[in-house]
Amino acid sequence: MRKEKSKQNRVVLTLLFAFALCLVFNQRAMAQTGDSKSSAQVITMDTSYDGTADPQDGEYWYKFKTGKDYKDYHITVTEKNGENVNWCFYDTNGVDEVESGYSTNEGDYVTLKPDTTYYLTLRASFYYAEYSFSIQTRDDVSDDFEAAVKINCGTTYKGNISNSRDVDWYKFVAPVTGNYKIVIPNNQISSLRVLVYDAKDNPFFKEYFTYNGGEDSVSEKMALKKGKTYYVRFYVLNEYDDKDFEFKVVAPSASSVQKKPGKTSFKTVAGASKKVKLTWKKANNASGYLIRYATNKSMKKAKTVSVKGTKKTITKLKGNTRYYLQIKSYVKNANGKKTYSGWSAVKSVKTKR
Repeated sequence: MRKEKSKQNRVVLTLLFAFALCLVFNQRAMAQTGDSKSSAQVITMDTSYDGTADPQDGEYWYKFKTGKDYKDYHITVTEKNGENVNWCFYDTNGVDEVESGYSTNEGDYVTLKPDTTYYLTLRASFYYAEYSFSIQTRDDVSDDFEAAVKINCGTTYKGNISNSRDVDWYKFVAPVTGNYKIVIPNNQISSLRVLVYDAKDNPFFKEYFTYNGGEDSVSEKMALKKGKTYYVRFYVLNEYDDKDFEFKVVAPSASSVQKKPGKTSFKTVAGASKKVKLTWKKANNASGYLIRYATNKSMKKAKTVSVKGTKKTITKLKGNTRYYLQIKSYVKNANGKKTYSGWSAVKSVKTKR
């Protein structure tokens, strides 16, 4: 009898100890960050996070705020066992469901209000799961030329082409005249194509980007004019090449932009014996001047002479002959390349014997 009572006491003590462990475990689980809306873990856009989920633990909560300039986002939740993890976006109050889905390698696109706080919950459906997730900002892009998204040179933008029938349009204003290029950072797409237009039906620049091991892809240079609006169209050739990509339009650096010199004109044109004496106005930003002269107003078979200053005497001319003259200024860059102004108005003078 005494042994049986002792055995019963040991069973009771074991049950009490197990119950106490359960209480401690449950208290720790409830105190874990992210188990409720009030303890939601704060996350940021364009960052990858890892976590674990158990069906018995319920939902795991995250909290984030959308950017001021974005409204389209791409959420990716991956889990090695497939579609075991469910996700859901809730509004600022954490009550009304906005979007929901499950873990896939492709992810989903969602539209959220800019500059707004949202909640994200993740929950395992059937069994314990280790997952990774990220919320990537994605620009509001358009499939139509007329509604092309305005972008700025030098800023990196995100896009996605879902299939060979999908296109994205962007537009920008060239800040300077010079050679521009398009850069695709960390290129992962095998058949990305880009066309640049200066009008709706006039593509003047084309570039093919192919996968190059994930390194940056850079286009050939394209000559653009300051203040003009240009349109950029992205598309793919491969029907199944559905991937996100980044791009930026790179403007020429200030040091590489060739400034155009101001125009000049003759101040005096005087004929002398078999020569002509010339003076002209100094042009802004000019390295030198080019003069051309001929015995006909059309300047056919004209001869030229280059001058640094603002006066010149042209000798070895025919006496008692009428000559026609023009002048233009030029600026020379560090590589010796010259950029010219336009020609001045034609002046004429007659030499003496």
